[in-house]
Amino acid sequence: MAEVTVVPASNCIELPTDLDAVTAAAMANPGMSSWGRADRACPIRRRRDSTGEWATGASGSLAVQIAKHLGAARVIATGRNREALKELTRLGADVIVPLSDDGDEFERTLEAEFRAGINVVLDYLWGESARRTIIAAAKGGAAAVPIRFVNIGSMSGQSLTMRPRRCDRLRSK
Repeated sequence: MAEVTVVPASNCIELPTDLDAVTAAAMANPGMSSWGRADRACPIRRRRDSTGEWATGASGSLAVQIAKHLGAARVIATGRNREALKELTRLGADVIVPLSDDGDEFERTLEAEFRAGINVVLDYLWGESARRTIIAAAKGGAAAVPIRFVNIGSMSGQSLTMRPRRCDRLRSK
């Protein structure tokens, strides 16, 4: 937390001249959490198929741009603020899925997206939306195709309760 430090030039980037220092500093945490998870924990790379990558949460605008920059073929963004979700399409999100009071609708919509192909979930919320996402992945994901679920935050709760379900019931819908 020093005011000044020495950093290798290779770790520096030039900031746009119209970006003020306060905004630049505020971008560091959400930016690095998205970048670190998308680049290190579950590397997103360019693919020839149409697989999807998914970014969620308040840091969604940075996560969407980073995922696209790293080569995600398809980015699906979720969130509560519909206006912010519209902005994410301008920033590169291919699909937006609003979090609504109807958790079943959210789950069904995601299930269809998992059928189309999702390889990575970056989750900033945890809680109920993560539970619904995991269920949608189990129902819609291709058999024996891994889906990397990376939890980054817990804005919607510290715990997640899952009930056991029989495998044939998950795949029958």
